[in-house]
Amino acid sequence: MQAHSAIPLYRLYGQQEAKSLALSFNVQRIETFIDKTGTYHHPHRHPNLYQFVWTNRGTGTHNIDLQSYQMRPNSLFALSPGIVHDCKSELDLGGYILHFSPSFLLSEDSMRGDSLLGDNYYEVAEATVEEGHEIDLLFEKILAEALAKRKGYLQVIRALIHILLIYTHRMRVKTKSDWHDSNTLRRQFDQLVDRHYLQEREVQYYATQLHISVSHLNNTIKASTGISASEHIRQRIILEAKRQLSFSKASTSEIAFQLGFDDPNYFWKYFKRYTGFTPGQFKQKTESDRKAVSSSSA
Repeated sequence: MQAHSAIPLYRLYGQQEAKSLALSFNVQRIETFIDKTGTYHHPHRHPNLYQFVWTNRGTGTHNIDLQSYQMRPNSLFALSPGIVHDCKSELDLGGYILHFSPSFLLSEDSMRGDSLLGDNYYEVAEATVEEGHEIDLLFEKILAEALAKRKGYLQVIRALIHILLIYTHRMRVKTKSDWHDSNTLRRQFDQLVDRHYLQEREVQYYATQLHISVSHLNNTIKASTGISASEHIRQRIILEAKRQLSFSKASTSEIAFQLGFDDPNYFWKYFKRYTGFTPGQFKQKTESDRKAVSSSSA
């Protein structure tokens, strides 16, 4: 997507898209990652990878789409492709980082990543001590299989990831998104919006793609989320605008064009109407907030 170009795209943790192969799976210890790259990872996104970060010791801060979360023992961060995030960890942080592409979990599988984590969703969950022990064992087995590469290891890893997804599904969820929602229509709508919101902003388009009426789509989405389908589309546009204003160096006019606005002035008014801030004010606010957080953690 063109609007994503201003924010770094990583294929794997710490590997920029242009410098690495499009691998479909990777797992490593957080300690190994910190040894290689340091304790800060600047804002970026993975265009075609799910990412699971499990912390079993130490502390840190994980900023995900402008929300800040503490990293501590028995915390799990599950991110879908496209989520913008950065991380500041202490030297004592430990755990695992897992990436896998949607295609890594085969299409014939009964439970794929997108059945639990829809496009552009993320979750932050805390495990009990008992759950934490089980999840530790899962990651350790995934890592051991990946390193040993014995016959059938990919099938074993896929099975272990399935178990991890189920465990994640059971855990107490702290974010407001509802990836656990079994509403298939809602999930299909979410995925369509994420793929086409830059070009298609009318509810009629999505209703046609889903082979239902506009009223049926609106009623279903509102019953599931409390907001209309059109508001859902607007929120997706605003989310990407906030990402670009916060993490890219593009001008407001460039961001407007990237998001499909022919007139930058209209984008200015659109953004202010739905956020209460002008693009410039929002950019200044996020920069000021980051400086304040940096100063307090120094």
